[in-house]
Amino acid sequence: MRNFYVLLLVSLLVSEGHAAEGPYRMRAFVGDKVVQNTGTIPDDPSGEDPSEDDVTPPVVVSLLPPDDASDVWKTTGLVVEFDEDVVSGSGNIVISNDDASLFESIPVSDARVSISGRDANILPSTLFVEGNTYHVTFAPGVFTDTAGNPHAGLTDGADWNFTIAATPVPLQNVVGTNGAVDWEVFTAGGQTWMLVSNNGAYPGSYISSPLFRFAPENPDASKVVFVEDVMTSGSYGWASAQLGSETYIFGSFHNDGDYNTQSPLYRFVPGNPDGSKMQLVETLTTSGPVYPTLFNVDGELYVLVPNYAGSLYGIPSWLLRVVPGNPEGSRFQHMQNISTQDARGFEVFVADGETYVVVGDSSASSRLYRFVPENPDSSKLVLIQTIPSSWALRWHHFEVEGEHYLAVANFKSTANIFRFSSTASPMVSPTPMQSIPLTETADWDSFTYGGTTYLVLAQATSGISYLYRFVPGNPDASKLLQIQTFETNFANDWAPFVAGGNTYLAVANRGAFYGDASLSQVFRFYP
Repeated sequence: MRNFYVLLLVSLLVSEGHAAEGPYRMRAFVGDKVVQNTGTIPDDPSGEDPSEDDVTPPVVVSLLPPDDASDVWKTTGLVVEFDEDVVSGSGNIVISNDDASLFESIPVSDARVSISGRDANILPSTLFVEGNTYHVTFAPGVFTDTAGNPHAGLTDGADWNFTIAATPVPLQNVVGTNGAVDWEVFTAGGQTWMLVSNNGAYPGSYISSPLFRFAPENPDASKVVFVEDVMTSGSYGWASAQLGSETYIFGSFHNDGDYNTQSPLYRFVPGNPDGSKMQLVETLTTSGPVYPTLFNVDGELYVLVPNYAGSLYGIPSWLLRVVPGNPEGSRFQHMQNISTQDARGFEVFVADGETYVVVGDSSASSRLYRFVPENPDSSKLVLIQTIPSSWALRWHHFEVEGEHYLAVANFKSTANIFRFSSTASPMVSPTPMQSIPLTETADWDSFTYGGTTYLVLAQATSGISYLYRFVPGNPDASKLLQIQTFETNFANDWAPFVAGGNTYLAVANRGAFYGDASLSQVFRFYP
């Protein structure tokens, strides 16, 4: 590779009494490195190298898990945050058991130690043990600042210790959920908001679904702050999306006695000081819809409405364009019918610059479409292929190292992972890449922390949910490794989100019976 040199000529007007004494230095930049030579041009009027002024070592400002934490997950990694950018020095990060025996020693030069600015991330090679206490130490000079000043180290085992919980402990039990089936977490006005879908009402009755604000600065037991109630009718999913600077929310109202429901579109006004933050725009006559999808393509807003009860009335699912500012007609413009049977929700994703949609229902197969916005309205969704499934409740797309995957929660068979490729034929292999031997699953979701992808799986008719680590280097049949279980109550939905620099997982617990006022929960994720 050719190196490029830039010579900067600086004219110095030197008069008596204003000249800085030498020797002076000249700097040449070679790539991103600095080469210093003696010469006649000073670095600054004082004639001193600014880097020579930095003699202050870095200081630790936070630890994750926090010192003395007692609710840590066995999957946790370690994060040290300093008050300035750091680089690796020499030595090891030592993790000890409570009896002072060695758990693991990780060289700071190891690939499991990654440094990004002020943060040093350390990933142990094995999981911690439930119920055990651990101590982390490292010697002076293991980390230095960019000027070479060594950190003093954490040399006392009492400086950083934590205990692994037997099972993940909820950060907060959320009061006000009743037969919850969905969380919609979104940001607006610089804050994080949480809408729960309370489906716990018996047919024909109405029940509110609360809006909360997530306040990461609050104590753990009060981070989820009630804002207002939204009156709903068998709420079965919210979907939010941005259009310009505005946030819009569509709700699936599933059941008011005969499934002929009015499902609403709201504009969210986070700064409204006197009234509701949920401003009704228009309602849409629907047929028992569940889990809608609101999405934006090329500045146009669309909603996919899965009419679950449409098979009872000969009503298909729909693709609609949403035009919130339409002054004269409906904000909903019908575009395309989608043939479904007890549809349970759409997943929209982008791969290789194209937008795709996958939908599952109670039939023996799910359908994959390509969304072509330039096509006529009645044919924007182009069927690509069918995918074997069995009462597919939810599909979820995720991407790891440039590869695309689709996870399906089948109610009547195993939960499966498929590889997706826009250049393959078929795009989705009819054979799953990996099957999870669980039935009656309701939802997959994924998130990334520290470069690692995790998936969480809700089981709709049990008291357990599952957390997996995705390992792309493993053989296909074992890329998902189960690393944690949660005690849940007929979980229907998981929603990972990031707030205040931490990762959280919200679970919607439906409970064993309709109308069960079971508490939904929020967990802090310890990677």
